[in-house]
Formats: sequence, structure tokens, C-alpha cells
Amino acid sequence: MAKRRKPARRPDTPLPRPSDAEVTPAKRRAHPLRSNASASVSVLEHVFAVAFGLSLVLAMIAKVAGTPGGGLEKVTLLVTLVAAVAGVAFVFRNRERCRAVAAPVISECCPDADAAVDNVAAPATEVNGTTANKAAGSGVGRRQWFALLCLLVVSTMVYGYRLGHFDFYMDEFQVVHASVGYHHTGKFYKWSFADDKLTDTEYDRAWPHTRIIAQSYKLFGISEWSSRLPSVVFGILLIAGGFAVGYRVSGSANVALLIAASLLFYPDFIELFRWTRMYAFLMPVFLLLSYVVFRLLSDPYEIRKESIPGVAWYNRNINYNPWYVLIVLPLLKFAREIHVNALAIAPVGVLYLMYLSVTGRARRHIIAVSIAVIGPVVVFILKPKVFHEITKRVSFFEVHNPEYLGFLLSYPFSTAIGITILLIGGAMIIVARNRALRDRLVFACILVGFILLFFGKLTHVASPRFRYTTHVTVIAIVAIVGVYCLILRLFSQRSVRIAFVCLLLGNLGVAYCSGIKSLYVRHPRYGSPSVAYKTLAERYDPQSDVVITGPYFRSYYYPNADKPIVKQYPLTNQDDLFTLVRYFKSGWIVWETGYSYLRPIELLRYIHKHFEKLHGTGVDDTRIEMYYFTIDMLPERDRRP
Repeated sequence: MAKRRKPARRPDTPLPRPSDAEVTPAKRRAHPLRSNASASVSVLEHVFAVAFGLSLVLAMIAKVAGTPGGGLEKVTLLVTLVAAVAGVAFVFRNRERCRAVAAPVISECCPDADAAVDNVAAPATEVNGTTANKAAGSGVGRRQWFALLCLLVVSTMVYGYRLGHFDFYMDEFQVVHASVGYHHTGKFYKWSFADDKLTDTEYDRAWPHTRIIAQSYKLFGISEWSSRLPSVVFGILLIAGGFAVGYRVSGSANVALLIAASLLFYPDFIELFRWTRMYAFLMPVFLLLSYVVFRLLSDPYEIRKESIPGVAWYNRNINYNPWYVLIVLPLLKFAREIHVNALAIAPVGVLYLMYLSVTGRARRHIIAVSIAVIGPVVVFILKPKVFHEITKRVSFFEVHNPEYLGFLLSYPFSTAIGITILLIGGAMIIVARNRALRDRLVFACILVGFILLFFGKLTHVASPRFRYTTHVTVIAIVAIVGVYCLILRLFSQRSVRIAFVCLLLGNLGVAYCSGIKSLYVRHPRYGSPSVAYKTLAERYDPQSDVVITGPYFRSYYYPNADKPIVKQYPLTNQDDLFTLVRYFKSGWIVWETGYSYLRPIELLRYIHKHFEKLHGTGVDDTRIEMYYFTIDMLPERDRRP
């Protein structure tokens, strides 16, 4: 049987051109009829990928080198600027792909245990007119659960290794004194280790944290590691909470894992989770509080039982989720008891409501903004002292603390790269027109921006401290890493996306490795009073010696209860020194090396020249400046009044 021949194509019939949905990136590059716009997008993609990748490599080099030199810093800034311009241009020239990669970011994730995620940044595809994305990760698969478990195990080791290696330092002492007092008496008063009794100094600051430390003492005894153990637990909770929140706001389990890993390996976070202070407690609580506030203000809610009087009006005008309200109010009160900085969520919530009322013009947002504006006016009229207490701490742009920009945006790459990532993310939400993505990023930027303005320009603070903004730095990291992963999904080649994931992990690893020594071996600023104070306990004579201290004496590490220090005075100036030496004839001068800047240089030189130095700079690494003196060591002219 003869084969049926296909009819010849008429020469005037045009060749069928595949649609944009059918042409893959590889085919589009090889297609002879590709447009100039596609060519320009391809060039921009390569320029952006090269500049962005080079900036990340330079960020790693800067971390390895410690403080980058002037030339390296200028090159890094220039390359980052090129990456920022190329990235924004690439986003605006490639609108369709931006909309495709942003589409999986939805208000509510729909878990599907069978949908495991293979990679973080798979390109978007279109199936039957519906945009899908392999990287969306509609559920948490077994591999993701296993990876999360590994992160939690690693966090336990990272936070718990050599937990009691360092002596207590800085503000840990006041927490320990208060927790031991509560442990022994159930009262929020500081304990005196010198007198072994409760003092009259009340300390109820961050009382939930104090009670938790006291419970640790009850279970494990009083020590450095038992004091820091609750902070380790809070750090592990932050990793779990970072994964949960990252998954809820990104819709991707793999993105959530990268967010959790970024939170885990931040050296400054690790130090806080190995430190006996309330900031470790505040971070996971504030992360939960921020997420619940965002959901409360963003998500509408309708009560189904409209037969109840007033429900229909509520659904039309208010429709906030009452369950979220019941969570937010006690959680805000609880966070406030931990630290007053948690109250930053209140003005941020008002600013976010203003944004929602302008962009969405929903009745419930307009009503809430009206109440938020009228409420403070009423309070000011009824209780003006409240506003006086607030405004007396505000400088109104009289201070300049640019350090907070680095505190908030320098991790996991650098401050310039963090700003670049958020800038490109802003361009993506403009192009993608994805309200869910836009609202998430706007809320994070309002929170970070408000804290930056408040601490950088408005508030009276003696000196900038990272710990004041750690709870908001968590939100900044979630935003930066989340947008970073969203940017990776714009690249058409899978190898490029994998390379950028490796660059993120490389920056995390380099940052952690650079801080290992200060975390586990030798603290960069504080020493070992437990070693230095043994000398004092052995040679101190309570009958004749005086102890001149300043500004602190760590009585916790004075081990000799048979020789209590009964004559203890602060060191303020040289005249006071002469008076005490002439009166007591012999004694000790003790202060921490880190507080030497509080002493006049002439006083330090005089003490070092005339008295016997036993510990401190030039003798050992205890970082406790300890001198023994007798009146005979003074020059003849200084012995007389």
C-alpha cells in the first residue's frame, strides 16, 4: 500500500511563529526573529548577573579581610551601584517575567505535603493560561522538614557550645543579681554576693525574663551556663519562628530555610543568644508580634452569623479578625514588659494603616486611621504629662547616628547590597502589581525605616548599640533574604540561580567563621574577673586594706566569704585617691580594662607609675586592672595633706 504523501506547503503561507508562552528562554535566544527588546533584556540580565555576583564576592572578601581598605571599599560601592541600576532596568524591561515569579506569593499558603521543592529559584512557566512556578513550594515536603530539623540541631550546637566558657560581662551582672534575688526570695530585688543577702535595690525590669532565669537556677544551679541557657532556647525558637514566618510570607519552604539559615549564622545574633539579657527573649516574641499585627491589619475577616444584631455592620465597616485582636493585645503587653522598644510596632501599625487606607481605600482602614489619629489627641488633652514623658526623650533631628543603618541592613551581605536588594524589590512590586507581595515588603520597610529614623535622628541615646534594634533587624533579614530569592527567580539559567544561592551561603559561612574566635575562645572586649579576683581574695586584709573600685566591682567572682570587703569606695579623681591612700595606708585599686576611658589619663599614669600592678594590660589577659598600694609607695610630697 502506497504511503500517503503530505500536501506541499504553499510558498506564500507564512511560517507559524510560536507564542511567548511556548518559547523557552533557550529557544528564544536561538530564534532568528527575536526582537530587539528581547536582546536588550538578555544583555541587561547578563550585566546585572555579573555586577550583582561580583558585589557579593567582594562582600565576602571584605568579611575575610576584616575592615576593607579604601580602594576595595570604593570598588565594592561602584560595582554595587552598577548592579542596582542594571537590576532596576532589568526589572522594568522584563515585566512579564516579574509578574510570573511574583504570582506564587499569595495571601494564604495552601500546604501540600506531596509538593516538594527542588530548587529555590525555578523560572516561571505557563500552563493552560495559568501561571505556575516550580519554586513556589506550595507545601513543606519531607526534605524541607529534615533540613529544618538539621538547622535546629545545628543552632543548638552553635548557641550552646562552650556556653559557660566566658565569665559574666557587662549587663549580665545586673540580670544575675536580680535573678538570684528572685530565686532565693521570690522578690524582684538584687542579691548581694558580698553580703550574701537581699539588697534594697529593686529590679523589676524585664521581669518575665528574670523569672525564667530564676527557674533555670532552680533546675541547674547558679552558674554562667545556666544563666545563659534560656537565651539558647530563645535562639532556637527564633530559627523555628523565622522558618514559619518566612514560609507564610513567601509561600516557599526553601526560601524559608534560607531565611532561617541567615538568622542562625549571624555572629551578632549568636552573641546575644549566648548572653544573659532580655534581648534574646524579645527577638522571637517581636517576630511573632509583627507577623500577627501584619495579618490583623491586612487580612479582612467576615463573621458568618449575620443573623446576630450588628454583625452585618461589623462585616461592612470593621471586619478585622477578632482572634488576631485577642492575640495582639496581650502579646504587645508581654513584649512591652520584656523591653520598651517593642512598642515601636504601634506607630508602625498606624503608618501601615495609612498606607492601606490610601492604596486600598477600604472603609475599615479609614476608620482605624481616624481612631489612631484622634486617640492621641484626646490623650494629650486629658493627660498632657504622657506626651511630655515621650517628647523629652526625642531630640527632633539633633542627633546623627548613621551606625543604625549598618545595624539594620548590613547582614547577610553589606549595607549597600541590602539597600540594593530592597530597591530592586521595590521595582519588582511596582512592575508585578502583586498586592500580597507589595504589602509584605511595604510593612517591612516601614518598620525598618521608622526604627532607622527614630534611633538615627530622633531619640536621645548615649551611644549607638546594636542590641537596641536587634528585634527589627530580624524583620530586615527576612525582607532582604526573601527579596533576594525573588530576584534569583528572574534569572533564566538554573546554574546562575544555584551560583547565587551558593554566594548567599558563602557569605553566611564567612561571617560565622570570622566570629568563631570571639564567640568561643576569647571575648574581644571583656576578660576574666574570676582569675584576677582570686589574687585579691588571697591577699586582701579586711582589717587594714581598702578596695578602690570603679565603676563596678564584680562581687560574684570574689570567692572568699571569710574575708568580706567591708571598705569599698569608688575611684573618681586624683584628689580622692590621695585622700583614701593617706587614710587607709594600704589597699587595692581595681577596675575593668574596658572602662579605662572613664579615668583621666593623668590618673592612670600616676597609678601605673607608683603602685604594684598584679593584673591587666602588660601583665596578663584578664582585662582587670588590679594594683596593690601602700602609703610608702607615694612620693613624699603626696603623703602630706
